[in-house]
Amino acid sequence: MKITRFMFRFFCTLLIPAALYTLSPAVAAAPPATLEVTGYAETQIVPDTAYISIGMETAAPTVSIAQTRNNRDIQKIRTALQHAGIAPEDIKTTDFYVSPNYDSKNDTIISYTVTHMLRLKIHDLQRLSALLDTIAHYAPNKIQDLTFVGEHIEGTERQLLQQAVQNGRNTAEITAAAAGKRLGDIKEITIPAAPSYRGTVRSVNLTAATPVAVGTATVRRQVHLVFYLQ
Repeated sequence: MKITRFMFRFFCTLLIPAALYTLSPAVAAAPPATLEVTGYAETQIVPDTAYISIGMETAAPTVSIAQTRNNRDIQKIRTALQHAGIAPEDIKTTDFYVSPNYDSKNDTIISYTVTHMLRLKIHDLQRLSALLDTIAHYAPNKIQDLTFVGEHIEGTERQLLQQAVQNGRNTAEITAAAAGKRLGDIKEITIPAAPSYRGTVRSVNLTAATPVAVGTATVRRQVHLVFYLQ
């Protein structure tokens, strides 16, 4: 028994320093230095698509009468727009609701208002003024934003991403050199979600031969890059 106890104590004495020797270098190791930058690129585009929201509000003593009148007016607008060249799938209902109207004391319902909103998608911007005149002829009493959008810019976005990455790398190389370092491999790339590219006209004067200037929109892309430093 005495020999066994002595050997156990001797074995423990040898193990503890060995464990400490193994852990020390890992604790002392410093993480590699990194550099984080953001790269940018932008260009101007001419929008290729327009959206406009129009609708009818119809008030009547009952919901049934208000809805019947509203449906009649909306159907006239739909038919006219299709005759003017807008495809049925580009004329979509975005809102439909019924609201009660109260008397001056706000305690008795005296009528109901039915509201039906349509969202129109217009591909041929050369015909936009004529389409606005068609809309004006049927006198919808709710006209909201006219919005211009670039929907076919996939190639432009790819080029901008390439330019943004190169811009970020150039910035990182200059910064690293100024700090007496060399740029290493890329550790991380983050691409933020692409913003929507649109210009909005919040009110349109729908008169004969309505003039509309499409103009241009700025498309921007950015990337966040993290490089190792050497």
